[in-house]
Amino acid sequence: MVTNNISYYERACALGSYERLSALPADSAYRQYSLTGFGYKHRVHPLAIAIADAQLDNLAEVNALRNKNAAYLEKLISDLSYITVQKVPQGAERLYAYHYVRYNPEELEGLNLNTVLSAAAAEGVSCGSCGYGHLHTAPLYTGDGIWGGRNPIYPEGCTYKKGQPLPVTEKLADRAFMLAPRFEKECKEHLEQYSEAYHKILANVDDLVKYEEDNNLREVKIKNAGRSVNMYK
Repeated sequence: MVTNNISYYERACALGSYERLSALPADSAYRQYSLTGFGYKHRVHPLAIAIADAQLDNLAEVNALRNKNAAYLEKLISDLSYITVQKVPQGAERLYAYHYVRYNPEELEGLNLNTVLSAAAAEGVSCGSCGYGHLHTAPLYTGDGIWGGRNPIYPEGCTYKKGQPLPVTEKLADRAFMLAPRFEKECKEHLEQYSEAYHKILANVDDLVKYEEDNNLREVKIKNAGRSVNMYK
């Protein structure tokens, strides 16, 4: 779609490209829906479909290599108590589309996750905070929504109600982060560099705490844009 009408553009983003909503002007009526959009996700295009179809031939091989690399990295950081990796149930296989782990601030003198990710990124680590876990706070559900306060399935009842707090969900969301990207090539040395970066954070925790205190960053909370991963650079 090509248009010079800002209203048409914003409405199109809300319908099919929700990841663009957070970049809309502050006075946009649609920016508040950046976490959800209005239900569609029209990002795929014919060329992407063709590329994906060709890659399916090597999917099993790529998955196996990615899993091998992720397992090796988790082994390298297994002595770091401030990071908890996900447990995979017996009989299941994790494919590490996102290498999410849990941060334990009590094991790192209460260091803010924002500081941890910033420090890791400064070492060259590709990492990010998790954008999941806050749907129950989204205006689409807690406000009047896009159907004028009505549920489209039950138009005569079930009006929207303000979302209730979900403390366990919110705690997990605030502590989850992406440890590393998808490693789909042999890169043992690269994985060891990632491990060194996370060990360096532990070795320098006192300096990082002082940095937070000197800059009033102890209570800073990460503000995610609704993306699956909010990358740090």
